[in-house]
Amino acid sequence: MRNIAKTEQEKAEIEAAERADRRSGGFELMKVRDRGYFRMSNGVGIMWHSDEPLKDGEARRYVPDGMFVLNINGKEALFDKEEFMRYLRWV
Repeated sequence: MRNIAKTEQEKAEIEAAERADRRSGGFELMKVRDRGYFRMSNGVGIMWHSDEPLKDGEARRYVPDGMFVLNINGKEALFDKEEFMRYLRWV
């Protein structure tokens, strides 16, 4: 019985540590969310709606709420977020 309790306790501690890691990672991404744009590792730019006030010298394009823009090789396309997510699940 002791071995089982110890194993369950260890599992609970590991799960708690993993939750804390995921949570802190989410907080780090809030800066990106509020900025309203990001350049992905493949060079594709993505812009989305953000109500965050602009800082001095910062410029941001307006993107309607519920929409986002992909910039691929200098060509831009505006997408509806809900429609995109509906079909992305099949990918």
